[in-house]
Amino acid sequence: MICYYRLSTSFGRAWRCFLQKSATHSCFPEHLPLCSVMAKTTAVVRHNIMLSFPPPSLLQTYQPYSRATSMIEDLHYMPAAEEHAENIMELLQDQFRKHEPINASINATEDDLIDVFRDDVKCAYTNEKYGTLAYDGNRLVGMCLCSMILNKSKDPVELDIKNLPVEMDIRKHDFAKDILNGPYKQHKANQIVVFVRTLEEIMQQMLSKYKILKMNVLSVHEDCMGKGLGKELNRRAIQIAKDEKCDYIATVATAMASQAIFRKSGWEILYEVPYSDYCENGSPVFQKLHDGCRNLELRESAASEVFQNM
Repeated sequence: MICYYRLSTSFGRAWRCFLQKSATHSCFPEHLPLCSVMAKTTAVVRHNIMLSFPPPSLLQTYQPYSRATSMIEDLHYMPAAEEHAENIMELLQDQFRKHEPINASINATEDDLIDVFRDDVKCAYTNEKYGTLAYDGNRLVGMCLCSMILNKSKDPVELDIKNLPVEMDIRKHDFAKDILNGPYKQHKANQIVVFVRTLEEIMQQMLSKYKILKMNVLSVHEDCMGKGLGKELNRRAIQIAKDEKCDYIATVATAMASQAIFRKSGWEILYEVPYSDYCENGSPVFQKLHDGCRNLELRESAASEVFQNM
């Protein structure tokens, strides 16, 4: 899916939501609710969104209480530099390859994805300022790898999502030839890359007038899953998009866990397609994903308006 949102500094519903939740517990919730989102669709890729935040006084007095929250704060966060290449590759192979549902669904091996991951690593450190690594001591336990898309066309043409070109319409096109002629020598690598790049091309054309921070990889080590690290990396990516004065931050969300993070933080779906529609020689490529995910989501969020007290 692709999703996006516009930001404001208004306070309201989230503050009331926070009071309601805190009144039912003996202590503050593990993660301070950042926002509630109200959206009214006016066009395919244009939404008027208001994000409501708790007042500054509450943010100043709020103290995280949980061990998980403390762990997240104790990690060291840094840009993805070339010196981290080996650690990034290790996390991709040992964690992302195994836990990312579409990788696991086709039983992709280290050899299947080695070339894809080499390109991911290079993209990470050549876009150093846009990515974030999370270290626990000397061990890389999480990362959010991003890159910048600068759409400089003087006459951009927005894509009509209801009338996609045949080669981009996953619902109508069989991708056997595309996979066979894909950029990598490994068949399974092409099965993944052709799918993701088709969605990214749709995203780029739908947002062809805008500067976009594209989130390429969001991965958390299994030892840190469920502790809020994915949410923190997502928050930092949104902040980078704002600092870089991007119009949008966007991603292809392939797993239920990441989709939940994006949904809860206000990202909107720009395009969504069932995995069963992506076929090779008439058969769905990705089947029985271990997390139960059935749809790929192209999600994005407007990030051009800077707000405080995030």
